[in-house]
Amino acid sequence: LGMTPIEVGSVYPSISMSGPPTARQTGRIRIGNGDYSISFMEPEAGRKSYRIHYTEIFSDFTEREVLERLSKKFGPPEVNQCGPQTTMTGWVCRLRWLRPDSVVMDAETRSIQTAQGIQATSLQFTALNRRTQAHLEITALPRLQAVSSAARGL
Repeated sequence: LGMTPIEVGSVYPSISMSGPPTARQTGRIRIGNGDYSISFMEPEAGRKSYRIHYTEIFSDFTEREVLERLSKKFGPPEVNQCGPQTTMTGWVCRLRWLRPDSVVMDAETRSIQTAQGIQATSLQFTALNRRTQAHLEITALPRLQAVSSAARGL
């Protein structure tokens, strides 16, 4: 978080950017078996990344092993909810870490069965800078109000 597309691109040259250069953009990259989506602020705000979403399917680790690795890396989560999935067999776990620098990290693991019939663990992980997210929401409000007023003829 906090890197520009150019900084990310210097480390991961295969990043693919989408969205107009004058607005917020999203970068996508594949690292190993993981898919990353990185959200960047608009140019006026410095084009810094404020949200990273990562997904991967692990056929070589159990769900318990994935959860243990996350806890080992980030410490014990503030939220840890696990229970049976409603539409499939297996478990779903949701974890949340609240860092002192206003970054919130959310993880969700699911027991899944691949198309090949292999038992695997799906991981979705999001890191979000809440300070930046709040700034984006505050700065977007006047634009939304202006559009709404124009649409209503006010």
